[in-house]
Order: sequence, then C-alpha cells, then structure tokens
Amino acid sequence: MVEFTGERLVPGRVESDLYNEHVSRYHFCAPLVRGKRCLDAGCGLGYGSAILAKSAASVVGIDNDELTIQEATQLYGRDNLHFAVADVQNLPWGSREFDCAVSFEVIEHLSDPAALVDALKRITRPEGIVILSTPNREAYNVSRGEAGPNPFHQPEFTLSEFEDLLRARFRYIRILAQNHSPSITFRQQQASKQFSAFSLADQPTFALDTAQFFLAICSQEPLPEIADAVYVADDGNVLFEREAHIQLLNSELSLKTSWLEKAQKDLADLHTAHQALKDEHDRRSAWALTTIQEMEATNRKLAEQLDAKCAELQVAVDRLNAAEATIVDRSEWAKRLDTELSELRTKHEQLSKEQQLALDRCNELSVTLEAMQGPHRELLINYARVRSDYAADLQALAHAAGLNNPAAKKRDALPTMRDEHDLEAAKRLYDELEKTVALYRLRSKQLQLAMQSRWLKLGRWLGLGPRIDDSQREL
Repeated sequence: MVEFTGERLVPGRVESDLYNEHVSRYHFCAPLVRGKRCLDAGCGLGYGSAILAKSAASVVGIDNDELTIQEATQLYGRDNLHFAVADVQNLPWGSREFDCAVSFEVIEHLSDPAALVDALKRITRPEGIVILSTPNREAYNVSRGEAGPNPFHQPEFTLSEFEDLLRARFRYIRILAQNHSPSITFRQQQASKQFSAFSLADQPTFALDTAQFFLAICSQEPLPEIADAVYVADDGNVLFEREAHIQLLNSELSLKTSWLEKAQKDLADLHTAHQALKDEHDRRSAWALTTIQEMEATNRKLAEQLDAKCAELQVAVDRLNAAEATIVDRSEWAKRLDTELSELRTKHEQLSKEQQLALDRCNELSVTLEAMQGPHRELLINYARVRSDYAADLQALAHAAGLNNPAAKKRDALPTMRDEHDLEAAKRLYDELEKTVALYRLRSKQLQLAMQSRWLKLGRWLGLGPRIDDSQREL
C-alpha cells in the first residue's frame, strides 16, 4: 500500500480536515463534468477520479508513479474509469480528445507549470473547460506555521501570478476561493434529500486574495453561471473535533513538558560536566602556562650558551684563517728558498768542478815538478804554489757563498783575495803561468828532439854546435 509522505494524499492515513480539503474540490466540480469525457491529471490514488466518474460519461486518471496507478486501479477501476501512467506535461493524446480536464494541487509540484496548462488546453475542446487548483502562497505558508514551506512544492502562486498564467492561454477564467470557513449546520439523523445554505454576509464582493486555495475554471467559450457552495463533511462536528484536538494537544504538551524537564535536567548535568571540564581546563592551562614559561627560560639559557659557543667558534675560525694565511705565506717562502737553494746548489756544483779541476791540475804539476831538474825547477814550484793558492781561494769563495766548503789557508806567495777583483787577478796570473808552462814544454820538447838528432850528435863528436849539459837535457 502507498504510504503518505506529504506528496500524495492517502485516504484513511491523514486527518479529516486535510482529507475534506481535497475531496471537496471533486464534489464541487462533479456537476460541471456531468455527461462529459474527463481527464484527471495527477489523480494520485484515484479517490477524486471515482467521484467525477459518478456523473461524467468517462474519466481517465493519470499519474507518473506506476505503483500508485496500480493501487488506484484495484480500488476504483470500473467501466467508465480507467487509470494510466503518464507525464502531465507531455500528455499522450491528440488535440481536443476530452470535453474537460481537471488538475488539483499538481501545478505547484512542477518545475515548468506553464507546460501543464498548455497540455491541458491542447487535449480539451474549445467549448470544454479546464479546472485547476493551487494554494495561495501568501496564506498557505502562514497556515503551515512552524512546519515551514512544503518541501514538495516548487513554484507557488499569488492571485495575480495565477491569473496572469491562465489569462495568457484562455479567453475566459473564473477563480474561486476555497477556505475552511466557520459554519453551523442543522442535520437530521436521516439525511434530507434537500440541503439549503444561507449567508448573512452583506458584502457584494469577497476578498479573493486572502483565500487558502484558488480554484480556477477556464475555457475558450463563455462560462455558465456558477453558484457558491458549502461542503459539509460527514464528520463535521467542529466543537467535538476541536475538543478532541485540544486533548490531543494537551497530551502532546504533557509529553513535550516531560521532554523539556528531561532536557533541562540533562542541560543541568551538562552544565555541571561543563564546569568540571572548565575547571580541569583552567588547571591544565595554568600548568601549561608554567611549563611554557620554564621552557622559554630554558630556551633563553640555551640561546645564550649557543651565542657563546658561536663566538668561540668564530674566534677559532679567525685563528684558523690566520694560520692558513701563515701557512700560505710560509709555503711561498719555502718555494722561494727551494728556488734559491737549487740555484746555490748549481753554483756549488760548478765551483766544485772548477775546484776539482784545479786540484787535479796541481797534482799533475806536482808530479811533473818532482820529475823536473835544472834551472826551471824553481819556476815550476812557484807555479804549483800559485795553483794551490788559487784552488784554496776558490774554496774560500765557495764557503763565503754558503756552499759548506772548508776554507783553505792562503799561501804567502799571493796577496789575500777579498773580492772578485782579487779573483780576476789570480785568474790572469794563472793564465800567464799557463802560457809560461806551455812555452817551457814546447822548448823542452824541441830540446829533446834536438838532442836526439843525428846532426847534433855528429856536431858534438866533432866539437861543433852549442853545448848542452845534463841539466838541460831533463826537465
């Protein structure tokens, strides 16, 4: 069975006022569709279509929910009443197939309300009528009170908005107000076949814009005279229903009062718990504040220690940079010393070679001197002495240059050599002695050759030529 959700009315599952509010529209319109082919667009569970079918020639009820249509068919289906699933904005019939069409409390559920009005106009004959109802936005929302706007409604209309929508499509329209009006009924236990209604209202017009619902009757042809009507429900005892409603409200009030008392107790408990939590929060906040202060003091001490260590590190870095600069300077100085030492070693090697040559020459001359005899012996002895002193002077110069050669004692035959000029003088003397020795050797060789000549021997035998004694024969 279809449940009542607030979107479709379910008879027997809603309060009487809401049910009467819906069925009264169908009872009011039943005389207007008498003997005609009628379409009920948005029929719901079909209770209204069944009311129309009592006077209409035939009725077709449509809804977009298949389960709802199945239940309507089971409850109200008959020969002149059929139900079908269809979209009220896109009706599956051709033009002018119905004499009249009704659509109650449907248009406010659609995102495009004009599509419904156009569809109903298309399937209805020009002389036929289209009847629609919708709530008045200004009054309906007030009546819902704390329940708030109906969640199933999309556009809701004021009187002027509803009139504008209809007048743009129909030449003739008539809008009636549907209200829950206070009334007093006089009823017999056996219902009378006649029913009369009278009103003491003297006003010729009615404030239509304050109506709870609008019911519009539309056509392309002039409309017939339509009388005002009063719908009297079978359970129409307002005082009894009001008292029952009051009792219901009182029971609900008692229930809600008990809920309120429980809620107040719960609130008090929550307040107590909140106060305990607040006290605990304050205690922990105080502890956290103390801890934060201690941590900040510790952080300051650590920061000071870190600054001191950074200063010490900077001093160490400065000293290291200075040491590196000193190492660089000393490395450059050592490179220069290595270069100078290499040069001095080269010079020492040259002087050592010259010294060795001089010594070797002196030794040769000494050997030659020992072998020589005659008047040249003294000359060669002086020559060898000069050569020895020259070698000693070379050693002294090498020692003065820092080459670690022992200084030789100078001979008395030569003056002391204090500078390069004395060395040059010694070299010149040495060259002269070399020349003298070379000349002496040449002459000695010539003398030896002469003494070995046969002609000289013959001259000596004959007593001719120069006389050569033994001292001149040997050097």
